[in-house]
Amino acid sequence: MYFELLQLHPIVVNLSFYGTGALMDRASTEGGGLSYNPMFAAMKALGVVVTNIDKAPICLNALVLERPFATSQELSSSIRKHYRTQLIQQLYKLVGSFEFLGNPVGLVNNLGTGVQDFFYEPAQGMMKSPAEFAKGMQKGSLSLFKNSTYGVFNAASKITSSMSKSLVQLSGDSDYAQKRQESQSQRQKAGSSNLAQARQDALNEMSEGLMDLTSKATEAVRDTTKDGEVLKRLRPPRVNVGDGVLRLYDARSAYGCNAMRVIHSGSWKNDRYIGFCVLDANEAALVTDKNICVHKFSSHEVAWELPIVAVKEVQVDGSKVLVLPQDGIQPVNDAGAKTAVTPMTCTDSRYAEYLGDVIRRAVSVAGIEFMHRKSKTANSEYML
Repeated sequence: MYFELLQLHPIVVNLSFYGTGALMDRASTEGGGLSYNPMFAAMKALGVVVTNIDKAPICLNALVLERPFATSQELSSSIRKHYRTQLIQQLYKLVGSFEFLGNPVGLVNNLGTGVQDFFYEPAQGMMKSPAEFAKGMQKGSLSLFKNSTYGVFNAASKITSSMSKSLVQLSGDSDYAQKRQESQSQRQKAGSSNLAQARQDALNEMSEGLMDLTSKATEAVRDTTKDGEVLKRLRPPRVNVGDGVLRLYDARSAYGCNAMRVIHSGSWKNDRYIGFCVLDANEAALVTDKNICVHKFSSHEVAWELPIVAVKEVQVDGSKVLVLPQDGIQPVNDAGAKTAVTPMTCTDSRYAEYLGDVIRRAVSVAGIEFMHRKSKTANSEYML
């Protein structure tokens, strides 16, 4: 077999594994053994804790072979050897992600992110202005505090949670362990008329409850550090025309449809999108099957708008586009006051031609829909 270039891309996996002790359950009762064996219970408790892995980041590097000429067995052997070596090199991440150790890999990652932001954000702001430097200091310090707090309390919650799970397995109450696994918020107390058994149950409940209290408290503090984060969309959503076809992402259409949903608090959201064009002076033109407007690109404040049926003529001169309304009709601004018609200045003549074509197409669509509605009305009157 010969390849000009054989390339296997990198693999990134976040591995989590949580043991339930089911194997030890079977082992403790096989062969007519007792339903509860202290040795098996201890082994099961240790196994449940040790085998729990929390989001271990496994990263396997790419494999690139230039002009390999070998048999399929030799290629397979090379690939297996590559990934076996990569897995051995990543073994420390598996060990460092054990819950009973507090997931030290996650702790280091969180602390590293906070320290990086603490130095990176002010440096980025310093390159712009003193005000941006101050914002960078604030953002970096907040990131350091939040990531450090999250990392420390996350490690503490993992350790206490592992200890709590061990105590549950050592109690020997399989019904209680199963109930607790299904719902951490509900506890099943095993009833017994035997005083010694009742005292043992109470001790189990107290010790497990104390560990659960500690675990939940640390989890609450950990989660609080992440609650303040507000996820911001990096780009407007993809345009979906409703035909079931997933098309390539188009930034212009996405920004146009997003503006259509935002302008006038969403009063245009049911319009049919026709076109969108970015203009000079931080403005943009939006054209639908019912309206045309020029608005601020960032704030979506409308400079002027006009019903598409009121468009009489569209003139394109170089990079400028002028819309002439019907006689006696004037465009209005965001406040509803009448305003003058101003030419739309595009970045170059190509965009001006595009915008002119979009407006003419919208006028044609509006005219066709108007004639269709008129025809339906005439047919209804004829039927009456």
